[in-house]
This record gives sequence, C-alpha cells and structure tokens, in this order.
Amino acid sequence: MSLGTILLFIALAVFIVLMVAWWLRRHPRGLEWVTTALLLSFALSYVSSLLVEVVPYRAGCLGFCQGWRGYPLATHTLALGGLTRFIPAGFVLDAGIYYAVLLVFGALVLQLTRLFRISQRRKRWQLLFALIFVVAPWALSPTFTPTPQPDVPL
Repeated sequence: MSLGTILLFIALAVFIVLMVAWWLRRHPRGLEWVTTALLLSFALSYVSSLLVEVVPYRAGCLGFCQGWRGYPLATHTLALGGLTRFIPAGFVLDAGIYYAVLLVFGALVLQLTRLFRISQRRKRWQLLFALIFVVAPWALSPTFTPTPQPDVPL
C-alpha cells in the first residue's frame, strides 16, 4: 500500500468515527442507520465493481497497462486475457468512501426533514420531499461525478 492510500484510510476512518458518533448522539434510531449504511456501502462497492470497468489500454504505456473495476477506487485489476485480480484494500476503501457519503447524505436529509417538518406534512409532500432530496441526487450523481478514465501521462 502506498503512503497516499494509508493516509486516505486514516482520514476516512477518523471521519467515519466522527459521523457514527454524531448519528448515535443525535437520533434515537441512529444505530439502525449506521448499520444499514454499512451494509449498503459494501453492496455499493460490490455493484460498482460490476458496473464500472476500464479495460486494459495502450495509451502512454510500453505495451499494455492494466485496467480496473470499481468506482471511485479500484476494487479489481484487469490484465490482458481476461485475468482479474481482487484488491481487498481497494474494496474496503471503496466501501469506506460510500459509507462516509451515506452517513453525510443521511445527516443532510435528516436535517432537511426537521427543517421542513416533513413528519407533520401530508403523504404527498413526504413523497415529493423523498423524490427531490433522496431519489434525485442519487439518480443524477453520474452527471456530476467524473467518469473513470485511464491515467495517461502527458
């Protein structure tokens, strides 16, 4: 593992501990969200390794460069001939990034529900809130996240 990977892991772990503490102190059902988000983060990491793939490429390489699977970090490396190698540290870091995003996203949605007093509104307003603040950001996330591309030296 590189120094950058180790520093990312440490920063991510500290941030996640702080967010878990926030959830456990601020919401009576915080433990449920913390565990649900943990399971979702590993599921998202697995799904990203199935959906996002950069095939082995030649641009800027002597021969072929390895491709990878996963997003935002590589969870598998791909070599010529279809050889795939699983990267456990990449999978855990990828899931950690998804976990941090889910915890922060959940905290933002929770604060917005309190701000707009969604529990006191009618069902159609609750549905509209869920569509605008929960479904739409996840559905539109591919438009504002960078697509994975090979690292081509200039």
